[in-house]
Amino acid sequence: MPRNSDEEELVASDSNASVGTSPSVESTARPPSTVSSSTSRTSSRQSLTHRPGVRPSRTGVSAATGEDHAYREQVAAQYAMSVINKGRLRYCIFFHYFLTFAMLAKLTPCILDRFNWFILAIEELQVPEPFAWEWIWLSSFIVSVLALDATKRNNVNRMKQYIFAIGLLGIGPLLYAICYWMPEVLIYLTMSYDDPNYDYYEDYLADLEYWKGYPCGLLWFVFITMAMQIHVFAIYFGYNLMKAWRARGIPQE
Repeated sequence: MPRNSDEEELVASDSNASVGTSPSVESTARPPSTVSSSTSRTSSRQSLTHRPGVRPSRTGVSAATGEDHAYREQVAAQYAMSVINKGRLRYCIFFHYFLTFAMLAKLTPCILDRFNWFILAIEELQVPEPFAWEWIWLSSFIVSVLALDATKRNNVNRMKQYIFAIGLLGIGPLLYAICYWMPEVLIYLTMSYDDPNYDYYEDYLADLEYWKGYPCGLLWFVFITMAMQIHVFAIYFGYNLMKAWRARGIPQE
């Protein structure tokens, strides 16, 4: 049976498909399979960079969704906290130095005696003999160097060392002094002439250590109250600085 033209064209197309196309046509129809992965990544970056509405961010946070702005606001808040707490910590160190000079003045007669130096004006003050905790507390001003260095370089580890040292050399001796002087201070403050036990404690009150008419325990409690507040606030501000530095991603050197 003779074929029509449609059937002949169909057979011809099938035969051409079985034989295959020439290499030139094949190479133009199919993309090359040897494209490097680096080229594709570069083109993808370029397409993302030139995409409208997307701004590249050095922090790795997308700016198109507003996350970059929130991140910058958080960093700005941490920076402000760092500046404020640095200033407050320096004030604490300044008052620490002030109390250090006061303690040094109290220990001056003992220091002069160690070197066999005699100054009549100082000897007439009749300053009581120092306790061991006074020397230990006096050495606490040295650790302020750690705090100043930490605030200068935003060093978390140095701030940790300062907090530990000020707790050991600053707060530790003060706690011992509180335990030592507390009984005398309580008796002096609570005892009155109308108390029926006044005769019993009269001899005890007479044996208390006085300086210029005031009990030494009461004078020491004034000093301890000021020093304890300075140390506690210094530790608090130092802890806030460490939190601010960690939030900003500062490495712990």
